[in-house]
Amino acid sequence: MYLYPSDTTEKLEFDQVKIAMAEVCRNPAAKNKLRQLMPLESSEEITRLLSETKEFLNTVNHGLYFPDPGCEDISRELSLLAVPGSVLQEKQFMDIKSVADAANTWIEWLKDKQEAYPALYARVENLEPDKYISKEIEQILDAHGIVRSNASSELSSIRSLLAKARKEHERIFNHALSKGRKAGILAETGETFINGRRVLSVLSENKREIKGIIHGYSKTGKATYIEPGETVEWGNEITLLESEEKREIHRILRELTHTLRSRKNILDTFFELLLHLEVTRSKAVWASRSGASVPIFGKNRGIRLKEATHPLLAEKNRQTGKPTIPLNLILDTRKSILIISGPNAGGKSVSLKTVGLLQLMIQSGMPVTADERSEFGYFRNLLTDIGDSQSIEYELSTYSSRLIKMKHFLQRAGKETLFLIDEFGTGSDPELGGAVAEVILEELAASKSFGIITTHYGNIKVAGENLEAVENACMLFDDETLKPLYKLETGKPGSSYTFVIAEKSGLNKHLINRAKEKISGEKVRLDTILNSLQFKRNKLNEELKELKTKLQKAEEAKALFDEKKEKLDTKMDKLKNTREEDQKLIELGKRLKSLTEEWEKEKDKKKVIAKFVKLAGWQKAKEAEEKEKKRKENTREKIIARKLEQIHEGSSVRLKGGKEIGKVMVLKGSKAKVQFGIMVMDISVENLEVY
Repeated sequence: MYLYPSDTTEKLEFDQVKIAMAEVCRNPAAKNKLRQLMPLESSEEITRLLSETKEFLNTVNHGLYFPDPGCEDISRELSLLAVPGSVLQEKQFMDIKSVADAANTWIEWLKDKQEAYPALYARVENLEPDKYISKEIEQILDAHGIVRSNASSELSSIRSLLAKARKEHERIFNHALSKGRKAGILAETGETFINGRRVLSVLSENKREIKGIIHGYSKTGKATYIEPGETVEWGNEITLLESEEKREIHRILRELTHTLRSRKNILDTFFELLLHLEVTRSKAVWASRSGASVPIFGKNRGIRLKEATHPLLAEKNRQTGKPTIPLNLILDTRKSILIISGPNAGGKSVSLKTVGLLQLMIQSGMPVTADERSEFGYFRNLLTDIGDSQSIEYELSTYSSRLIKMKHFLQRAGKETLFLIDEFGTGSDPELGGAVAEVILEELAASKSFGIITTHYGNIKVAGENLEAVENACMLFDDETLKPLYKLETGKPGSSYTFVIAEKSGLNKHLINRAKEKISGEKVRLDTILNSLQFKRNKLNEELKELKTKLQKAEEAKALFDEKKEKLDTKMDKLKNTREEDQKLIELGKRLKSLTEEWEKEKDKKKVIAKFVKLAGWQKAKEAEEKEKKRKENTREKIIARKLEQIHEGSSVRLKGGKEIGKVMVLKGSKAKVQFGIMVMDISVENLEVY
């Protein structure tokens, strides 16, 4: 991504966001890698990074298992492997082993998870585990990083002799120690080590009673450190064997270093993989803590923000308990430029910077603090004009340097360009500077670039109404208190509240009137109209909010009514079924009673038996009929159950055989409240199809 000017990332505070993300990064090399992230040129690579981050974020948010990519920083070890003749130490080999083991774990774990984690799987698809590295290290070093005695026959022999020498030295020294204590010639400590030699701590006045080598004195001079003469030879033997042990260990480690040198390319790949995974994990952890998400990228041109916030401002407000008003805006091919106006300190610049910062983040493969339904297009150029751009080196005025920037903007303008201009046109005479700004705006609009401009200039606001690709917007203010609401509203320009603020500040009214006389009537009328429009807009917003509250209460009441009605209908159905069963039993009882009476009176019993048989057949037919009815009801219940697995609140549906698409607003039991255009209908889910 081409950034202009060079301090764009600084002005948009992108570096601060990277520092915040790096705080949750555990590996120094990965931390450094994260801090160096910049917007990418490749749309495909951005999509890939975002997909990987999204997969990681889902596991973090849902507490799912993922192998830990954490490992030691082996940057120095890899550099040493590239130097012929270099020798790594035990700790360095153990760090290399941790990298190899972690990489092998990831590769093996992802190999059968292509469907669950397609993006991360693609990262290791062409990699194979390498057990050779860990195996070679394990043959030489134990789990504590100590060279094994069986690493070579020479080392085994040396350590065997060393163990015997230490044992014999221990026996003789302990005898001398016990003898000195019984004689009462030792200091309180009894013994210590000086330059690697075990010595007796003898009271200085008794030093002549011990034969041996004096290695020094205590700070007070009260104790003399003496190596008993009978242990000197064994001490020398131990020193000699320890020296041989070190030489042999060095030789073994040199050979192991040489062996691993052939695997350096694999280790480079493994280490880069783990660093990449740690960076991705850090993005996901930061996103989970910050309420960030991975939105839609590259599907359409432009930007569509839903519930977006500036991540640094949101974090600061969280710490102080202040609310952060989310930003919602659209820059598309129809309206590609947004002009934001309104008084100072209302949030214009924050809105502009939020858009720029989030675009930098998304094209660096980072999650952003916006609803996941937000959309970001791909931009090849990001051009900014934020803050004072005065150049001391070339003795350029602020306005001159801004014009140079505008020239560069026009050269780079196009369909894949996003520009951000704060306080457009300032730095020169308002009339003349405004006219130049208006011409530049017309050229930018004609180039089909995307951009956001903040301004106080009335002619720019008017141009925003006249240019097809441009849309006006304003930051809302409370008309009574003149305090900012930090909420962006598109469709109309905002007033700068110049005279209203002056009046509220207590400036004499006749001075304000004189000021009005000094400017054209059109400008005063425009500012008055904008004040009035914003007042009406605020009032309408309050009324709309009240209506939404009432509508929500009405919907809740209707939902409660529908729930109670459904329960009542179920109860009535049960009562109806019970009544029908009772009626059947009564009817059957009457027939049986009649046949019983006939049996007693009729001499020809065969006739009565035939009637009994006929009645039994009627009863079986009734039972079969009831069974078929229940079968149909069960089939309907299964259909409803299958539909409920597919249909949820928010699903797009249509009636069976219908064409019009509707949206499920409320789902209660087997009933769905579906909105078709302006109509809302209550429909059984069995009659709906998912679109």
